[in-house]
Amino acid sequence: MGRFGIGLRGSYGKPGLTATGGGLTITDKTSGQLIELATLVAVRVGGIGPSGAVRADLGPALHLWKFGDDIRARIGALGGVAYDWPVAGRFSGAIRLEGTVSKSWFEPGDLPPEYHLRLTWRYGVTLGLRYRL
Repeated sequence: MGRFGIGLRGSYGKPGLTATGGGLTITDKTSGQLIELATLVAVRVGGIGPSGAVRADLGPALHLWKFGDDIRARIGALGGVAYDWPVAGRFSGAIRLEGTVSKSWFEPGDLPPEYHLRLTWRYGVTLGLRYRL
């Protein structure tokens, strides 16, 4: 839509579970699933070269965390910056940096009192091919 855009995104991953304390970090990559649904508002903030575009986007995200039979929903925020360049016709290449934050998967009574709940941060880099409608 010209300078502005709207996007819907769904993703699935197996992030695992990490515990840190006393100089030790333990990560179990075999447990847990995450389904993320996000609505993004994007704006073109500039360009690089004659036809490339730099875009920034931001929006709310619904995270559905599943460990065993327990499913917990969290509302978070997702933001990113992408560089798009034309490839052919309606196709363009894209490289994207993004980050998301949401409340901890755990509830206050789930852990012993000496543990502190933290926000859940995720970040990523994507290289892809886009098709513009």
